[in-house]
Amino acid sequence: MHAKHSRTDPWSQTLGLLHSLSRTDRTRCDAIPASRHAQRRVTSTGCADGERDANIRVLDRPTSRTAIVTWGDATSCHYGDQVWRVARASSDGFCALSGQQIHRGDVVYRPSHYRLAPANAGSMMLAACVLIAPIEC
Repeated sequence: MHAKHSRTDPWSQTLGLLHSLSRTDRTRCDAIPASRHAQRRVTSTGCADGERDANIRVLDRPTSRTAIVTWGDATSCHYGDQVWRVARASSDGFCALSGQQIHRGDVVYRPSHYRLAPANAGSMMLAACVLIAPIEC
């Protein structure tokens, strides 16, 4: 095995360090184990896979079934005022807002789309986390 393959990818390390510095003001509905979070941060590969740490803020909850969210992923996508709608999780995954595990059938918010699917279409946020997240301007 080559030495370069046994080390962590420098880009992943850089993203991990930037992420740890930016997490101080992020609201979470429940703490997650640090080791799990570190693993998520280093091994993430894409905006739509639900594993990348994105800068997520809830801007408004105009109805009981919708939320307006700002989603920003420096390496892949940015949405300034994306509409997310309540749904049932169709598969297992992780909450983009808190990192908690999501099981098939859980109540979640998902990005809505009518024509083209957004880059984060596969992402989900637990409804309980969205409902207690502070509204940010």
